[in-house]
Amino acid sequence: MAQPAAPPTTVPTVFADDGFERFGRQTLAHRAVLVFAVVF
Repeated sequence: MAQPAAPPTTVPTVFADDGFERFGRQTLAHRAVLVFAVVF
């Protein structure tokens, strides 16, 4: 379902490379999971 969180060591590099794009995708995934949890 939702992708596992990246290790703490790789977090800064991920944000530096393509932070907004990946962050947006993760937030959308989390929102979808929350919505499914609320509905079901």
